[in-house]
Amino acid sequence: MDTAVQLTAVAGIVRRVALVSFPRQRVASLFGDEWLSFLERTGPGVSFTEGPGRLIATAPYQRDVNLTPQLADAVNDLAVKWISTHQAGTERA
Repeated sequence: MDTAVQLTAVAGIVRRVALVSFPRQRVASLFGDEWLSFLERTGPGVSFTEGPGRLIATAPYQRDVNLTPQLADAVNDLAVKWISTHQAGTERA
């Protein structure tokens, strides 16, 4: 699978899990840094605001994203960790 397509799919899955786990009015309007900060507040031990995690917010909207398979795997691993450990309905300050 093309890495850009993979990343877009992963970003969509994370968004859908968040929409099921938290109030829609809290999640639906989030994007960019606010979205990444939300993911960090709700997923213990994940880092989306720095490093490869930032791609979950930006890559789906870029046309020519040049991703290595290793970078795509790093983002995928963060997404899996967030999905596995997020605390539905709660946010840390």
